[in-house]
Amino acid sequence: MLRRTTLYFTSKITLFSLPKLHLSTLSPSSSPFYQNPTKILSQSDIKNLVLSQYHHGKFHNLLQNVVALPSFLLTACHNLKPNDKNTLTLDFVSTHFFSLQELSYHLSTNQFDVKVCGFTIPPSSVKGKPLVFDKEIQELRLKTSRENPRVDANDFAEGYQGNAFYKPLKIYAVRCLDEILVITSGTKMMTLDLKSRLVQILERDMEFGIDKVKTVIHSATSEKIEFLGMELQAVKPSVLHPPMSQKAIRARKKYLRQKEVRALELRNAKESNRKKLGMKIFSHVFKKMKRANGFKTDFQIESEVNQIFDSWAEEVMQDFLESVDDRWEWHRMLSSGDFLSLKRIRDQLPRELVDAYDNFQEQVDRYINPIKAKRMLEEQAKIAEEEEERKYSDQTVADLTKLCIKVEAPLEIVKKAVKLIGFTNHMGRPRPISLLMVLEDADIIKWYAGIGRRWLDFFCCCHNFRKLKIIVSYHLRFSCILTLAEKHESSKKEAIRHYTKDLKVSNVDGVEKMYFPTEREVKMMGDNVLIDPNPVDGSLGMTLIRLASDEPSYCCAAHFCDRRDTIVYRIRLLQNVLNLDPWVPGMGAIHENLNKRCIPLCSDHISELYLGRLTLQDTDFASLLHVD
Repeated sequence: MLRRTTLYFTSKITLFSLPKLHLSTLSPSSSPFYQNPTKILSQSDIKNLVLSQYHHGKFHNLLQNVVALPSFLLTACHNLKPNDKNTLTLDFVSTHFFSLQELSYHLSTNQFDVKVCGFTIPPSSVKGKPLVFDKEIQELRLKTSRENPRVDANDFAEGYQGNAFYKPLKIYAVRCLDEILVITSGTKMMTLDLKSRLVQILERDMEFGIDKVKTVIHSATSEKIEFLGMELQAVKPSVLHPPMSQKAIRARKKYLRQKEVRALELRNAKESNRKKLGMKIFSHVFKKMKRANGFKTDFQIESEVNQIFDSWAEEVMQDFLESVDDRWEWHRMLSSGDFLSLKRIRDQLPRELVDAYDNFQEQVDRYINPIKAKRMLEEQAKIAEEEEERKYSDQTVADLTKLCIKVEAPLEIVKKAVKLIGFTNHMGRPRPISLLMVLEDADIIKWYAGIGRRWLDFFCCCHNFRKLKIIVSYHLRFSCILTLAEKHESSKKEAIRHYTKDLKVSNVDGVEKMYFPTEREVKMMGDNVLIDPNPVDGSLGMTLIRLASDEPSYCCAAHFCDRRDTIVYRIRLLQNVLNLDPWVPGMGAIHENLNKRCIPLCSDHISELYLGRLTLQDTDFASLLHVD
């Protein structure tokens, strides 16, 4: 069944070169994975195992020779186990859950029945065939690829030196939950034809009602495309990395001047301290020598003193050589007005003295000549100016010839979600949530921390990530503080004094822990890439109500968890009550069949569920209970 499918069309994108495929002729029978079925496979092992089945341009018998391996199935079970460092073993899975050897045998002999081994959750309303529209798009993509094959450079005639550039037409389609993004690299006419065919499939074959007003082709440069709960747009590089404004340039120059003044003051203070220290040392040495006719010490301090004076001399000379005015003054005093420069005087003096004077003047002109120093400073300034002009020209050319994708978080939708749940009042200020007061203090903090960390992890790749950090660090943090204060009937100041702004809470052993990201941690977070596109609003759209029951304990519903010290929780979906349709489509949706179902969870996995590290997709739906 297709629900709330949204189509976005963009045209004229840049193609990326495909990676080269390295083939392997490894025989399956000689593979060590067949001989050691209890080993957890690494990523490189899986890659080598899959490539070993590649022959004559195709993959052969992947299900029988790769997927059916007990080691491959054990690796899949280990990856499904949520947030647990303990390694699964073949005997543990076969004893507590299902036999991997039997599953491997059924897969290798094509006797595996998906319907018998699977657990189906039927929709509560309309039924339909799954992935119908996806198959149609895939057929269109394959057809376009066959009609527009890729041309290799080796296909041209030998010695061809032309500038011909061939760009084949391509169709790209990406689906996440109930959103589909369709991108074309062809012309606008091709995109129009593709849109007409897809709309025809939806209306004629699937009997959908299409809004012709909203069904348009989006331009990647002039419009924002909403996908994966984010806003995508092709922009110039200067938009992502804007140049400094005149106000920022003036502020930077002011900061550099202040920095130079502080450095000069520090240098003068060091010089004054050195003079005072030197006077004290000489005074002390003079007194010792005057009283005892000498100064005796058991320590050899000559090397330390030489090192100190060498460093002082180096700093003094460095400061002197950097000052053009000082060099000009010294050069004037050492090179002008000397009687040794007069010819009559030079003829009457010894030749050695005249040569020594001339050599001295050459060294003065070489090291203290202010004209050379000024010319050197002008050359350095000219090089810096040319480098700045080059960067400006490169940026201008890039703005005219290059486009980048700007990803932004939908701040208006996030603010609406914050207000809709009750984090803020109608004035936009944090407020407590009375629904959470029945939970323990640690669970309340974990619930807030789960939402905040999921937002920070999901939107870390966005251009406006700094504004989202303000929402998490201010609205969610103080809403949690106010909730804890109202639960214990105290003031906000008392709650901050007890829990601190970092929301520290003690566990059963009395050890303080911080689940919510600290203010410093949020401030230091920078731009990153999207690694784990899990739904971000799962905790917002549901509540877990703890049940008090005398029923026997059940096994934990988390994948491959054998703990039986569990507590049963009832799932209450709030998406229908809260009207989630205006939110990010698909990102906050939970299957309606899970409403009012009960799920047994151990203490570790209920904590992981509150913190957002565990979702309902990481649980076994066959373990859900019907409790009246």
